[in-house]
Amino acid sequence: YFLDSGIIVAQVSNNTRDRREERADAQSTIFKKPVVVLVDDNSASASEIVAGTLKYSGRAILIGRRTFGKGSVQDLIDFPGDSALKLTIAQYLTYGDVSIQGVGIVPDIELHHVRMDPKQRSRQITYYTAGREASSEAQLKSSLDAARVTPKGKSMYTVFALQPDPKTPPFVCNYCGLDPEDAQAPADQEDFVQDAAVDLARDILVSFKGTAVARPAALPRIKSVVDAFQAAADIEIAKRLKSLFSVDWKLAPSEQPSLSAKLTVPGPTAAGKWAKVEVEVKNTGKNPIHRLRGELGSSNPRFDYQEVLLGVLKPGETARRTIEVKIPAGLSGRTDTLNMHFFSHQQDLKVSAAGTITIAGAQQPRLHLSLAFSDSKDSDGLLSAQESGVFRIRVKNVGDGPTGDANLVLKNLTGEEVQLLSTRADLRNLAPGQKRDFTFQIKANAEAGEQPWKFVVEIKDCNYGTNIEIPWHVMRKAGALPVSKSLNGWFKLDTEAEIFDTPWTESQKLQGRLAPGTTFKAIKEINGFVQVVAGSSSPLYVKADAGKIVKGLSGSVALPEFYVYSPPAITVSNPPAGPVKAAPVTITGELQDLDGLRDLIIVVSNLKSNVYAKKVAYSAYAKGTSKSAFSAPVPLWPGVNVISITARDSARAAETKNLILVAE
Repeated sequence: YFLDSGIIVAQVSNNTRDRREERADAQSTIFKKPVVVLVDDNSASASEIVAGTLKYSGRAILIGRRTFGKGSVQDLIDFPGDSALKLTIAQYLTYGDVSIQGVGIVPDIELHHVRMDPKQRSRQITYYTAGREASSEAQLKSSLDAARVTPKGKSMYTVFALQPDPKTPPFVCNYCGLDPEDAQAPADQEDFVQDAAVDLARDILVSFKGTAVARPAALPRIKSVVDAFQAAADIEIAKRLKSLFSVDWKLAPSEQPSLSAKLTVPGPTAAGKWAKVEVEVKNTGKNPIHRLRGELGSSNPRFDYQEVLLGVLKPGETARRTIEVKIPAGLSGRTDTLNMHFFSHQQDLKVSAAGTITIAGAQQPRLHLSLAFSDSKDSDGLLSAQESGVFRIRVKNVGDGPTGDANLVLKNLTGEEVQLLSTRADLRNLAPGQKRDFTFQIKANAEAGEQPWKFVVEIKDCNYGTNIEIPWHVMRKAGALPVSKSLNGWFKLDTEAEIFDTPWTESQKLQGRLAPGTTFKAIKEINGFVQVVAGSSSPLYVKADAGKIVKGLSGSVALPEFYVYSPPAITVSNPPAGPVKAAPVTITGELQDLDGLRDLIIVVSNLKSNVYAKKVAYSAYAKGTSKSAFSAPVPLWPGVNVISITARDSARAAETKNLILVAE
């Protein structure tokens, strides 16, 4: 459509002989006028190939930000059971055999949208740091490097212009900590927005007067257009800064600037609260400093790229600003580095101010669950066609803090043979020591499908990163069933025994452990289990060989409270405080679980150093071990290290405690 010759895109595997090309030809060329392409960090894969080919062929000028950098080719292989394998088999090369993988495409004109909103408490102004938080292929775990080295290049022009006001209300996420008055609302992605990129592209195209000019010749030619656009944008930015923040944004040389600066952090900030960083700057020179600004760098991404604009600072004058950041409610305790660097417009003043900020970790909830299933007809734990069943779940918070934005969900992994009549429940604000009961009802549509039918109980808490998944099976009636025998009398335990909700081992959930001598009213025997009545609960089952039928007893046994999902408690005796040197630290603590510990694993991750869940310690415990101390040396890398301590009990219930440690 745009090119009349050359390779549009090539697909190349490791075997260089395996190469596929798509070529342009003059007969398919329709549009021969000047072209400007708009890109940003969301431009990926196919859109990058188009943009890259138009740029490297000299056909178009690019405006915006560096693209995402996805130049890999994947083949999707489906497997039974809703699983699949995505296999990388090749990479795309744009015009001139340029690889975009992991590096993206640098625009000819780098455009930064300036955002201002005095109603926001956090990031009231985003100016010079606009776009720096953009994601890219290279930031992803296990991202692939380009097979061919491609120079990253540099934009010929840099432009700053106001971003249009958003049209849609803000999205508020409890996990990231944004409040309604604090959230940054993106423009409606379905609507066309005439922003600075569109305006600049229009001005450039108008300047060509309909005549296509090759990119190498066009770039120096558009300098006057870009300069005029920036001058007009500067006037609008200065007006907005003056009216909203009383900042004098006059542009003039800052001759022999001299500056002193300091950062002050009032004290530790609790999770869920607003943290403050006080900035104080004094002009210690003899000349005014124009367009004075500061950029904050931090090991904590919530503080990174914060900026303050001070404008004109006269000799001897002191200016103060406050940076506020909302700390998410579920954040773990950590201490992070702060370093603010100062500039006069884009002139580096070689002045910085450093500090640290400490986040007091949130009181964490810990959840224990009891699980039981019953059917509506025979209380035999089996479902027949059109029969309903009930999942009963009790959740108890045994932790130190309340749950956050938490939900309990029942998922159907079986299919149309079973209908979920209820699927979701609210688990928010469950205080320590409190418990909450839930029921989920299902209905069997047919006695068909896999055996057993499969479900999953899932608990997610966005505030604390909780993600609990418990498989749960239900047996359907199929073929000849074991013969049941009616019983008359009481069932007395001869030994300690476990009691279950169904007589089928494939679907049983443990309801408790009872001492010898415990007696129940016996109903019937089926599949090697005796159905008994315990208090006001649904009928339960105990192994027939655990006791015997006796006569002449009365009364009703109430089961003690029991939680089948009760992961180990993890106590760290020496939680490290940072920042520290990038050298190994020793983590010590203790594990406890009444059901018996199974194992412990400690891993460490550092995204900056491309370290992902590196195992540093593992211990397996003998059966019946209810308490154990642990100690493990943990290596650290520069940046943010997340140390994850995970312990499992004999029922494979898992608990994870994360420690965040910044190393320099």
